[in-house]
Amino acid sequence: MPTLSLICDIADPLTKDPYSRDPRYVAKKAEAVVKKLGYADAAYFGPEAEFFIFDDVRYSTAPDYTFFAVDAEESHWNTARDEGPNLSNKIRPKEATFQSRPGQLNDVRGDMVLTMIDSFGINIETHHHEVRQPDRRDDMRFDTLVKMADNLMTYKYVVKNVAKRHGKVAPSCRSRSMRQRLGMHVHQSLWKEGKPLFADQAGYAGLSQIALQYIGGLLTHAPAILAFAAPPRTRMQVGAWL
Repeated sequence: MPTLSLICDIADPLTKDPYSRDPRYVAKKAEAVVKKLGYADAAYFGPEAEFFIFDDVRYSTAPDYTFFAVDAEESHWNTARDEGPNLSNKIRPKEATFQSRPGQLNDVRGDMVLTMIDSFGINIETHHHEVRQPDRRDDMRFDTLVKMADNLMTYKYVVKNVAKRHGKVAPSCRSRSMRQRLGMHVHQSLWKEGKPLFADQAGYAGLSQIALQYIGGLLTHAPAILAFAAPPRTRMQVGAWL
């Protein structure tokens, strides 16, 4: 059955003004401030969103116990499992990024990418296996803040639904058994009059003074940023399912 995925602004039902706590409205105000203060003409963001693809996910919480269990066919803990037959193409721990073994989920990941490109017009530059065994990553080309935030919501929608279409599950989770957690690096840059403001070959590490100040601002405001970038629910040691 066809479904509708809707991205829109939220308005106050009484005043019809933009809702002050709408994340999309907050992002729009941030973009306006950058231009109004003359810092830059545009701020670009390029997230590298990571996700697991599992064959089985089980979890439960009760008054007397809690547990979670995940499984992926290609993971190293299945080297001895009778798969009738087991072809041994399992990825060893932390060797997935440049692994040379036959990829078992390339078609699934490719379907996700083609869906994003063909059905939603999202510019995907690369897709590849990440360092952890069941982990994947598709990299979107950078764009302005609001546009990229919209794309990321669509990205998550596509990943989960295409995985389901292939009989898989792609939760956004953190698991102690994976040693390393999921992450989302976000490349950021400021531009003015068509030129990047963060580059300066004579500066420290090729960075301009504006870039160093930008980094300093992120470090200064890191505690506040964590409130929405990595809230306690996503930092649970057992697992967080988004």
